[in-house]
Amino acid sequence: TVAGTVLVRDIVPGVDGTNPAGFGVVGGFALLSVQLSAGDSEIWRTDGTFAGTVPLVDPTPIEVTPGNPLELAAGNGVLFFVADDGTTGRDPWKSDGTAAGTSLLKDISSGVGSSDPEEYVDAGSTTYFSAIDGGGRELWKTDGTTGGTVRIEDIRPGSNGSFPDKLAVIDGTLCFSANDGTNGLELWRSQGTAANTEMVVNLEAGSGSSNPAEIRDSGSFGRGIGFTAFTTASGTELYTTTGAVGNFALVDQIEAG
Repeated sequence: TVAGTVLVRDIVPGVDGTNPAGFGVVGGFALLSVQLSAGDSEIWRTDGTFAGTVPLVDPTPIEVTPGNPLELAAGNGVLFFVADDGTTGRDPWKSDGTAAGTSLLKDISSGVGSSDPEEYVDAGSTTYFSAIDGGGRELWKTDGTTGGTVRIEDIRPGSNGSFPDKLAVIDGTLCFSANDGTNGLELWRSQGTAANTEMVVNLEAGSGSSNPAEIRDSGSFGRGIGFTAFTTASGTELYTTTGAVGNFALVDQIEAG
């Protein structure tokens, strides 16, 4: 309601604002990223009151390098985010909503190099994401422990990486786009192991890319997964798939050619 919509806290008084973003809920608190000044974003938490809206923890002193936490996502009872502590680079962190329970999850790219995790998506006890290590940007997963944070598969061996993108969990299966260096950017699936990480369909034959996007449950279409994709023959159209390798159907060629 209008009456029930109120300012919780003016974190940085004045006209500039803090650009709150990346809300996630964990431990009875909403966690969010706020911009305190140019180049410095931090994680705050709130219980919906002025007094309960406070910094969670500053992974990096401002005078060293800004923390700039981004990509907040809740999964398995914790919140995952990306931050730079000035020592390990931009890597995955986790929090249970308390300062004591906030820590670096894993230094994926050892030392000051950054793994720049992206695309966190929750699948119950597992959270998937993409990250950069010595093999380029590839598909990773975590169970919230350092030991359980591992690369699933080196889809494109070498330094280029397959750049997993558009991650979505549908009926327990992770669907995403990736480029294996041979077939272009196409639709892939995974259930968390190298053995079951595979391309679903190569819509744009050869090394061309169909650029799958808008990956989601197909709902009333009843075919499991809906997505948009490009082919030279049809342009960008809507497709569905059951997720089985080789299975796909063009829903309708809305604009011919």
